Amino acid sequence: AGVGIERGLERRSSRRHIKGLPKVAPPNVWTVRAVLWWMFWSALELLTAGTIAIVMPSFDNVVALAAALISSQANYTWPAGFDLYVFDEPRAGHRRRWWRVCDIFLIIFGAFLLVGGLVSNIADMAGKLDDRTGNNSSIARLFIL
Repeated sequence: AGVGIERGLERRSSRRHIKGLPKVAPPNVWTVRAVLWWMFWSALELLTAGTIAIVMPSFDNVVALAAALISSQANYTWPAGFDLYVFDEPRAGHRRRWWRVCDIFLIIFGAFLLVGGLVSNIADMAGKLDDRTGNNSSIARLFIL
């Protein structure tokens, strides 16, 4: 039993049913329904993980795909967009125009890196999947020039 905020959080978190969400059995309940529900979600999790493991030929592709999706946006597009949105008004004259051009260039550059990284990673994954299956008629031909 906590004090103040902790007690309120305990009360809220100990509710068994929140409107719109399915009921989840507590860990100490071993009814047939609770066990079947646990088995269903465990099987769904294993199937999802297995599907990802089959589709992704190696972990390198996952890291490269995440880098293509996140790092180009986080390093170029979002900071430039934030600078354009927040600091464009206070600037005046030549300086404002120069910063605006730089920000727009970085946004476009980040978009090119995003699209280029995605196309490259999808082509690489399709090529590796073809190598594993021996099938040469996949979507890899669409991306290889």
